[in-house]
Amino acid sequence: MLYLRADVNTEFQIDWSKIERPDLNRTQVMEEYLCASCREELEKHPDSQEMVDGVDMVTGEVHRVSLVHEHLVICCSAQPDYITPTTPLSTALFRALLATWNHRLTPLELQKQLGVRRSNPEAILRLLTRGPVRESIIPVPTA
Repeated sequence: MLYLRADVNTEFQIDWSKIERPDLNRTQVMEEYLCASCREELEKHPDSQEMVDGVDMVTGEVHRVSLVHEHLVICCSAQPDYITPTTPLSTALFRALLATWNHRLTPLELQKQLGVRRSNPEAILRLLTRGPVRESIIPVPTA
């Protein structure tokens, strides 16, 4: 793996290995970001960690994802309060990556996900590359 100096065209994604532990998995983390209607619906479901086929509407790829992640992408991320102007930027970036099935995104693409008034690519890059790793979002190493 080769890491180069990051710029606004460097791709980032969530590194689940930095979050998951024996007592916490990615589905449990994602449950935190569910909207009220999905939370209510999944409480009725016997196994919210069930794996289902999630279809990426951009690429058409099918992925095995948790029922929670599917709800988060299809419903919750479309809600107006999923990312608001008062959502901390690091949390907003994490939510944006969740909403795109954790696709590799550059600061330029992340800004588009957040809305152009929310931030700028340079500020996003600074947040993701200076100081401690935030929300387990890391640069994707080049081949």
